[in-house]
Amino acid sequence: MDVVMQYLSAVGIIAAIIFGVSAIRTSNTMRTAELIAEIYDAFLEDTLFRFYTRIRNKDSINWQQVDSSDERLLNKSLTLFDKIDYLLSQGLLHKMARRRPSQAWEFFSSEIQYFAANESVWDYMVKRIREGLASGFPKDIVPFTGFRELLDNIPETFRARPFPYIPEKYRAFFDNLDSSQS
Repeated sequence: MDVVMQYLSAVGIIAAIIFGVSAIRTSNTMRTAELIAEIYDAFLEDTLFRFYTRIRNKDSINWQQVDSSDERLLNKSLTLFDKIDYLLSQGLLHKMARRRPSQAWEFFSSEIQYFAANESVWDYMVKRIREGLASGFPKDIVPFTGFRELLDNIPETFRARPFPYIPEKYRAFFDNLDSSQS
């Protein structure tokens, strides 16, 4: 009888572990899908959509003006990319991609590239990153520091021709940022 009880206990423990792992995976997948939907929907909001159209057209973004709506919209947009970077850093984008190659990237790779092709965006990011670092914040919590990684990790399938890269005047800044410890 003791052997049967031990066997049933072992089977119960294994079943609980399998159920727990499955629940965590399901939760992560749902959380990732919700975040992707939130990001995708945000770019369809009327005000942000019009702003995004200006980004796509490579219009200059006037974020340096006091109380600039451009700055608020740029900040909101780049914060959405910070959420995507979080998914990438947690390995959640790649986990989704195993089901269907690069599935999650389909939803936002074009937006990342449009923002990367607009030099006003890089000017704003560098200014905000410098401010955060100068204030003593660790690199890992300074906004927009993961944008370059997002850009670099876009799968080849979803890369524009020509692919937008960091403007030459900021390459050394981002190379130093990437090589520094937080």
